[in-house]
Amino acid sequence: IISWAQVWNLKAPMPTARNNSAVATLNNKIYVIGGGNPVIGVSPAVEVYDPVSNTWEIKASLNTPRHELAACVVNGKIYAIGGYNSVNGALNTVEEYNPMTNTWVFKVPMPSSLCEISAEVYNNKIYVVGGWLGFAPWHVNTLYEFDPILNTWTTKAPCSVARNQISCFKEINNKMYFVGGKNAHNNQFYSVNEVYNPINNSWSIASPLPTALWSGSLTVLNNELHHIGGTNQAHIPNFNYHYVYNPITNIWSNGLSLPSKRSAHVSVTLNGKIYVIGGADSVNNPVNTNYVLENCNNNIIQQDTISACGASVLITGTNGLTNYQWSNGDTTASTNVTSSGWYTLTANDGNCTLTDSVFVSLVNANIQQNDTTICSGATLTLSVAQPSIGQTPCSSSLLPANLQNGLVGYWPFCGNANDESGNGNNGVVNGGVILTTDRNNIPNSAYLFPGNASSYIDCGSSNVLNINGAITMASWVLMDGGTYNPRIISRENCNGPFNGYLFASIGTSNIHRTIDARFYRNDGSSLYSFCDSVTSLVWQHLVYTANNLGVGNLYLNGILVHSDSSSPVNTNVYCSPLNIGRKNNSSFDAWGGKLDDIGIWNRALSSFEVAQLYTMGSPISLTYLWSTGDTTATININPTQTTSYWVQVSNGITTCTDTIHVTVNNVSNLIAQDTISACGSSIT
Repeated sequence: IISWAQVWNLKAPMPTARNNSAVATLNNKIYVIGGGNPVIGVSPAVEVYDPVSNTWEIKASLNTPRHELAACVVNGKIYAIGGYNSVNGALNTVEEYNPMTNTWVFKVPMPSSLCEISAEVYNNKIYVVGGWLGFAPWHVNTLYEFDPILNTWTTKAPCSVARNQISCFKEINNKMYFVGGKNAHNNQFYSVNEVYNPINNSWSIASPLPTALWSGSLTVLNNELHHIGGTNQAHIPNFNYHYVYNPITNIWSNGLSLPSKRSAHVSVTLNGKIYVIGGADSVNNPVNTNYVLENCNNNIIQQDTISACGASVLITGTNGLTNYQWSNGDTTASTNVTSSGWYTLTANDGNCTLTDSVFVSLVNANIQQNDTTICSGATLTLSVAQPSIGQTPCSSSLLPANLQNGLVGYWPFCGNANDESGNGNNGVVNGGVILTTDRNNIPNSAYLFPGNASSYIDCGSSNVLNINGAITMASWVLMDGGTYNPRIISRENCNGPFNGYLFASIGTSNIHRTIDARFYRNDGSSLYSFCDSVTSLVWQHLVYTANNLGVGNLYLNGILVHSDSSSPVNTNVYCSPLNIGRKNNSSFDAWGGKLDDIGIWNRALSSFEVAQLYTMGSPISLTYLWSTGDTTATININPTQTTSYWVQVSNGITTCTDTIHVTVNNVSNLIAQDTISACGSSIT
């Protein structure tokens, strides 16, 4: 389904582990400049990475050791600006690198000595914003313009918020974005996104970074900003966040998280790929890692949907890959399947692990009897082969690739209450909760709750379940009794009655109920969606999503039934465990009936993904229409003359037809004559 995806891969490490360096690209190579670590101190080192050969080489060092500097390229030369070292403190010096001679020379210094600055190029001029002075007033909001040709500096309009920030000033379509930062003097961190217009020398405000961060990195790919890593403390904790900003929509979204937590690193885009190099790890140790964000062509199954008639159909993946793994267990490029549903293929192309999915709609309309001959007045039974019953994916790795993204908890109840997302939120079954048949009548594949508060599943309090900003909750439910407002999922009640998130029904009617879904803020308000008149005593698929913009949606059997909009859920406090089947630490609000295939994501699934989730788990339903007008899978016929019978079988997507020819023999005169008169010893 997903043609392209992204993956972080490790490349050759930088020779020297460093943080607080600067980065520049020149002649299709990446220059990592300055920085340092506790062993070597502040460094003048310049190390150059060649992505083609995946190798590093050493170039001429800076004249002055410096870290917390900025670097830019103009007219084929690199400029290293400002920074800090223990001898000089904050620096105003500027060095120019000539790749032809492999030498650094000094240029006219900045008007101020500054470190922890950000710089960007526009119209062959370098703009340096913000920074730290090293003395009161400590942090500045200045913007300086450097003209390398004239070797002069000019002061421009200041930004609104004085702050220090490294490598977070980037240009897109004649606008320059200065994102995040901190004021170390009062330990304040910023999410502000200020936009500088170099044409009219003015600033404006754009949508803020989703999290206040400092010491991350900013780069541009496909006319979007990519903010990676950072911290909101003194480098601990670091984060692996990857936020993507679209200037046209003025919206931030989540990119693919960095595999490791980083701050004080550098990131740069070269030939359509983002490189993240060096920095400090989760315990603030300098590192030399070199990550690259690469595109992977996940289109390894040519069809998105296969509609077929028959008992089986062949799905073919791309040849020439390695480590084939189908969701049905096959390990070759192709697999033969016998039932409808989603099938996922994972394989490796030598660079990326690729994943693609296809939906198979397979209808077997074959009449089990062959063409035949019967006697007039005889009865013949005709029947159509019954479909194979698909199994619930018992591991998240068997889900379509897109539904694995952001999955923090997945309980398919395949004989137990284990969390199959890989996050370890295994459920502990309490009270009278027992395994039962699921919606396809497969035994030991769902849980039955008797409807009392001592009967529930406790899934623990892992931090991965501390969801903020966006959420999806999904479950198959069969409502039968319970107490008060029975909970499907509950992670509520921390420092007050209204916190966390819940999925529940209102009341215990076995005719129909209202479904209630809530995602709480710390002040007790919530994003709230509901749906009236949901039928009890039958299986229903429920999904609730809330996105970062404050839009909550409730889906019933793949269809949007209610939407609510308010401010986003930006903060939340969690201290209670996740319970399935009752309200946290409660003597009431217990679920009665069955639950199955519960999933929680830390993002809002799209409407397509909700429909995909529903279709994947829907009970098998076929309709039959015979030429006789019958609508069952099996019929009895009593033909008096030769007749062709046909049947149409449909699953709502694919309709298939089969025909049988029945020849009728009328044998009322078994002997041709009534009387035979003959001479001789015998007669035929």
